[in-house]
Amino acid sequence: MASGRNNKVYILIIAVLLISNGVLLGFMFLGKKGNGKPFERGKSFTDYFEKQLGFTPEQSVQFRQLRDQHFESLRPILREVRNAKDSLFSIMRLSNAPDSVIDKAAENLAQKEKAQELQSFKHFKRVRELCTDEQKPKFDSLISRIINRSYSRPPGQQGPQKDSSNQR
Repeated sequence: MASGRNNKVYILIIAVLLISNGVLLGFMFLGKKGNGKPFERGKSFTDYFEKQLGFTPEQSVQFRQLRDQHFESLRPILREVRNAKDSLFSIMRLSNAPDSVIDKAAENLAQKEKAQELQSFKHFKRVRELCTDEQKPKFDSLISRIINRSYSRPPGQQGPQKDSSNQR
């Protein structure tokens, strides 16, 4: 029975990682604010980030170089995550897959997602190093809002979290 419990733990871990990755990547690639509306017309997440932090032109150039390097190094990791997900969920087609096979596939996916998260962490750490001492609190606040926004609403929901206490 312990392996059944392990499966549930792995599935929960994978679900949390998938949701957080999806939200963060969606936020970064789709350029959405918390209210679900696009950033200013013609503006990207990069532009928004630079504006919020008050980057100088030199910092903006360095930030865009870091961003490009980050996505270049992230691309193969994302491909590995996708392949690991495909492998895990293809096991469902097997009628009696042993728990050990499921565990191994889940662990493989978890390792790939860990690499993805660490890559993103390192990237944002480098971006923070670009900031002046005055910009670092703004950076910390912005990253905190992004992370908290990721976990404050159900998957697939865009826009601000509605306060249910005001609903009738």
